[in-house]
Amino acid sequence: MPALRLWWQFARQSQGRGVDLLAVVAFTAAAACFYTVLGGVQAFLGRPDPSGTYQVAASIAGILVGVPILTLGAAAARLSVTRRNARLAAIRLAGGTRGQTTLIALLDTGAQAVVGALLGVLAYALLLPVMTLLPFQRTGFSVAEMWLGPARIAALAAAMVLLALASAAISLIAVSVSPLGVAQRASPRAMSVLRLVAAVVVLGLWSVVMQQPSVMLMLFFLAICIGIVNLVGPFVLWLVGKVAAGRASTAAKLVAARRLIDDPRAAWRMVSGVAFAIYIAGVLSVAPAMASWSTDAETAQLFSDIGLGAWVTLGFTSVLAAVSAAVTQTCRLWDQAESYRGLRLAGTDVKVLRQIRVREAALPVTAAVVIAGLASLVLVAPIGLGMIVETWSGLLSFLGVAIGAIILVLAAVAVTNPMVRRIVDVNP
Repeated sequence: MPALRLWWQFARQSQGRGVDLLAVVAFTAAAACFYTVLGGVQAFLGRPDPSGTYQVAASIAGILVGVPILTLGAAAARLSVTRRNARLAAIRLAGGTRGQTTLIALLDTGAQAVVGALLGVLAYALLLPVMTLLPFQRTGFSVAEMWLGPARIAALAAAMVLLALASAAISLIAVSVSPLGVAQRASPRAMSVLRLVAAVVVLGLWSVVMQQPSVMLMLFFLAICIGIVNLVGPFVLWLVGKVAAGRASTAAKLVAARRLIDDPRAAWRMVSGVAFAIYIAGVLSVAPAMASWSTDAETAQLFSDIGLGAWVTLGFTSVLAAVSAAVTQTCRLWDQAESYRGLRLAGTDVKVLRQIRVREAALPVTAAVVIAGLASLVLVAPIGLGMIVETWSGLLSFLGVAIGAIILVLAAVAVTNPMVRRIVDVNP
């Protein structure tokens, strides 16, 4: 039977519609944020800016938000592929070729990405009037300034779909489905201490940068530090898993710790969006004091606009983190379906399986809060730690984001926990 006909038959089935809907929502959120952020960058680039500070700041903000957007899009594609591993294995067992299963998976992901990209255009159009209310440079943007136009929107939508297809193809390579329905997974590579060394070097360079402060250089360096946080995160989670495994007093704690040790990169992907939001909130905590300390009106306006831009960035990253938490939790649940079934067959109660998931999420998100919080604290230290408490609004906003991040991830676990019983009760 042709792959296209097989895909259409599977697409019409009602089973798993909830997961498909979540993938479409993720693609929609990523696309809407993508269009809106680039529209904002376009608006700043179109305004007169003799110093170029606003244009550079807007471009860097676009890059910062682009990271979680791309991460969410890739996660949605992985969810689509992971959800169908058992189905693809059944097709191979029935005589299907690797090419057919690959095409079916790509058609599935591509269709969801196309729907998400189109719905993202609608969400983008609805967001534009709201974005015009933001008073950058003492005046708001017009819809015309932020409207990308049909050609650019079509190009960006095509780029989103291609990204999803590429991510799905990579996932199919990483998890190849054999004719016997066995997911053949590569053993994770060990963590290297060089990750920590790189972080120390970059933080040392930050102190040098602050000797000759430049707004553009500081913003550029803040963007680089995002990559460093993502570099160190998996290594720290690996260490946390080692410590937690040694102190585990229950089966749930031991299994959760072992999973952190086995695949810290996957655990970090689950909370990387949250860590990014916390990092932005930490850096943002000094913005109110910097604006109040400025003596001339132009500098005060610049810091005020940077603070407003940071809040907008935080808003986008928070939305992306919320959707990403649900997607990665669902993806991780399906990815570990065989493990859960094995534990269930060994006599483990479903309640214990859910406790494992809670513990497996609580450890990484707590570590992410600490890592991102400390990274932002180190970055603002040369500016002056006293500025954090100079105006309490910045500190309170950071604490609010940190607490909200933990609640967000645990809520994503709670929402997806009912799927545990369905997974262990379904034969692969």
